[in-house]
Amino acid sequence: MKKLIYKKLFSVVPKSVSQSASKMLIKSGIKEDVKTWVGRRVFLCLILSVLFLFLSVLFFSSIFPANYNALGPNANLFVLIISFLGSIASFALLVFISYLILLYRVHERAKRIEKVLPDFLLMLVSNLRAGMTPYEAFIKSAQPEFAPLDSEIQIAAAKMLGSESLSDALEELRNRFDSKIFDRTFLFFNRGLKSGGKLAKLLEGCAEDIRKIGDLKAEYRSSTKSYTVFLIFILVFVMPFLLAISYHFILFFSNIQAQQSANTSITLSVFSGKIGITKDFIERMSLIILFVTSLLVSSLIGSISEGKPIYGIKYFPVFFFLGTFVMYISRDVVGAFIKGFI
Repeated sequence: MKKLIYKKLFSVVPKSVSQSASKMLIKSGIKEDVKTWVGRRVFLCLILSVLFLFLSVLFFSSIFPANYNALGPNANLFVLIISFLGSIASFALLVFISYLILLYRVHERAKRIEKVLPDFLLMLVSNLRAGMTPYEAFIKSAQPEFAPLDSEIQIAAAKMLGSESLSDALEELRNRFDSKIFDRTFLFFNRGLKSGGKLAKLLEGCAEDIRKIGDLKAEYRSSTKSYTVFLIFILVFVMPFLLAISYHFILFFSNIQAQQSANTSITLSVFSGKIGITKDFIERMSLIILFVTSLLVSSLIGSISEGKPIYGIKYFPVFFFLGTFVMYISRDVVGAFIKGFI
């Protein structure tokens, strides 16, 4: 029954999305049927978005009854529209989170394969120089320490016992990992196999090049680590502290103005102007600033470390939570410090 529901939900998914999901499931190593996997995620997102709809209506009607009644006879319609829009936004957000989880799994699998690929190629070269045929050398090189490549080679070996050749198996393996290095390496392997050239020398050169690329990436990450740490320090500690100071500055300025208006005998020109910014506005703007800055910094870290901004989005919740926590702690500390001098 569940699988039938999942397949029904999968049928309403756009074809381009289902094809992209199918390719990503293969590259992530998930063996589950694409219809079941996508349908289950759509079902969970729908359930949670409907739950959000009911909770938001309950929240507006019970938590803020005064504001709810102030809306007049159209209160029910207004709250329903706002809740419905929030439910759609929550559904889109949950779908995006599901996509990110799958994308990160694909990326982590690609990183694992690039890490073990040079050792796999060197073992393959050793087997070829030992007198094995390319087929035997390829199968014998599938050791457990080369996971997840070993399981994919075993699947390819099972297919080669049927109608597929080694060249077809190599071509299919290229589509099972989201790695340009792996794709180009096996492309060279396939072309060398077809042309009958010095296969061992070609693969040994590929292994050396892949190791050099890995060393260059590691050197680049270590050279940019100081910039990453500096950005995180500014976001998590410096910015929340400055936002806490701005909050207390507005609060202090407003209190002095209130005292001056109550005591007309004291008049200071610097406090005579009217402040249009309130402490509530500062608090809302502080959260918005932390939200946007956390998103930008996490995207920048993703660009620096992995080459794409989307790979840094996973750090965003942590940065935003830490920045908000430090801001409220700093607000209490600064408030206590100011009270000690007043």
